[in-house]
Amino acid sequence: MSPLGWRKFLFFGGNYYPEVFFVALAFAAAVIDPAKTVHFFTRKFILISAAIAFALLFLGFAMHGNFIAAWSDFRCIIALAVAAYFVKTYSDEKSDRYILVALISSLIGFLISSRLNLQIMDSSMKMAFAILAVVGSVYICSRRSWYIGMLAAISIGAILAVESFFRQNYLIMLLCVLSAAFSITANPRLRLINRLYISGVGIAAATFISYLEKYVSAYVLTYFQSSDSRYIHSIGKTREVLAMLSGSGNASQGDAIRLSYFQMIGDNTAEFLLPGGLGQSVLINKWRSLWMPPQETIIGSSLDGGHLYMSAHMGLILSGAIVILLARKWISALASLSIGQLPVFLLSSISVLVFFLFSSPFSQMSLAISFGACVGLLLRR
Repeated sequence: MSPLGWRKFLFFGGNYYPEVFFVALAFAAAVIDPAKTVHFFTRKFILISAAIAFALLFLGFAMHGNFIAAWSDFRCIIALAVAAYFVKTYSDEKSDRYILVALISSLIGFLISSRLNLQIMDSSMKMAFAILAVVGSVYICSRRSWYIGMLAAISIGAILAVESFFRQNYLIMLLCVLSAAFSITANPRLRLINRLYISGVGIAAATFISYLEKYVSAYVLTYFQSSDSRYIHSIGKTREVLAMLSGSGNASQGDAIRLSYFQMIGDNTAEFLLPGGLGQSVLINKWRSLWMPPQETIIGSSLDGGHLYMSAHMGLILSGAIVILLARKWISALASLSIGQLPVFLLSSISVLVFFLFSSPFSQMSLAISFGACVGLLLRR
């Protein structure tokens, strides 16, 4: 779930093979409890998800002829579905400990990788790290009152978010901090004196930072300005979006491309209705429905958003059915919560939605697993 895997331990002959880890994990589970393992992998949800993924795999291969590209997406979708179902099904405290360890370990892996330069994430590149591992960790810790784990996840996530250059990661980290604040102040398990103490520490820290604002701001600005790419992708693009929303500026090239996707789908709705099959890498800089002629493309990629991936590769009909099913489960989970649990649940849901709209969880293993884990958490009742 981090570059330690795809650049080091599961990297053979110039390729990444997560299948080695998953086969070993499934074998270990089968040895420990064969009946429970067989029962898990023969559940209706797992079988239906696998059947749909296999159909999309072979459809993609038939459409574009690149089996490796289709397989790369296929294994991510299977991992996403298994992670979501596992996290939703096993909601006891012991399972949550294992899930939390896995999520924080992923973040630590990214942090170590960034220091060892195992991933391409230098001053000129952006890094897509598993930001939803922070969301999932905060959500679990808020339900279990595990505040040390919550602090660890937010601390590591904040460092990685700054290094990632992705604007949506800044927003998601802000939502995670708000979730943590709501969790701590509204937790009935904490005595009033503890809540007042924690709140007081937070207020004191905020006051101290605001007092040193000019020094902190200067340091932060210097950090971002030390790299042209870092400044453009963080401060520069944020200013462009704010200017566009206020009417005083135009969309940047990247945001203009994001808007053009919707025009493409609107002008060719019929071609986007049916699945086109897996294989996002065949559509990089030539995005379209695979049912459209190759010359009718736009400069873009399915990686620009989960909704774009689903539209191009799964089709609007299948995507709509999946969204409706998940929405029904999400509403059921929402209805089962107490008033005090609603803020963290809603903030976590917004975080997952922001991630989904600006990144694709279907083509990178760490993103797929962390996204699946968060979906599973939000569908628990």
